[in-house]
Amino acid sequence: MLEAFPKEYPDKKLAGTIRCVFRREIPKSEYVLTEAVDYIISLDNIFDFAHIYLDKGYGEMQYEMIKKVIGGNKVKGINFAASVEVRDPINKQPTKKEIKPFMVDNLRTLLERQNLRFPSHDEELYMQLISYVIVRTTSTGRPVFESSGSQKDHAHDALMLASLAYTENYGDMFDISYARRGKSVSNMFFSPTIDVDSEELSGRDRKIIGDKYGSLSKAPMKRNRKGAWRSHRRSSSGSSNSRKMF
Repeated sequence: MLEAFPKEYPDKKLAGTIRCVFRREIPKSEYVLTEAVDYIISLDNIFDFAHIYLDKGYGEMQYEMIKKVIGGNKVKGINFAASVEVRDPINKQPTKKEIKPFMVDNLRTLLERQNLRFPSHDEELYMQLISYVIVRTTSTGRPVFESSGSQKDHAHDALMLASLAYTENYGDMFDISYARRGKSVSNMFFSPTIDVDSEELSGRDRKIIGDKYGSLSKAPMKRNRKGAWRSHRRSSSGSSNSRKMF
């Protein structure tokens, strides 16, 4: 069970973070999946979860039972062999990524940003986190993850699913903002220039510009060019021509 705190939460230490508030592994028995389903439903009756994410590949029937009893759109089944569509952070274009490597990267990102908290006494979860490694890479470049040694990965996989629920529904990666209105802005806003003739600069101004830009020639100056295209020059036919340089 993860609890998410909004960015506007009064306690700044918790604002924008998530924490693991409860975890339980159902011991193996003859009816372990049925017991797990009943337990999830009982927890939802108490806490009224916003989202419930399940490993759909582990038990299709269990997913259907929970969805039928709880109802609504809060229950979502995730097949670890499927793909997920996300927005590229640079060009904002949709792209598909394999779901398991994406969940691993998502959990790693939350930990690196210190956005995910879990109890310091949960030694088993900690051991599963540090024991989850890439054992090999397929011919297509897909990493294969497993727990090293004698460690299991049930708690780790459950944490990945819960973290995916947070990222898909509240994370920045899926929260895309679209511009509804446009506004024209002069390029002077981004690249301001000094609207003076370099020949008219005083010695003090030259020193200030030199200290800031290194030299007068490197300064973003808009110079008044004197020459053939000065305004109101008279042609040989006697007509007046007015031309401007930009």
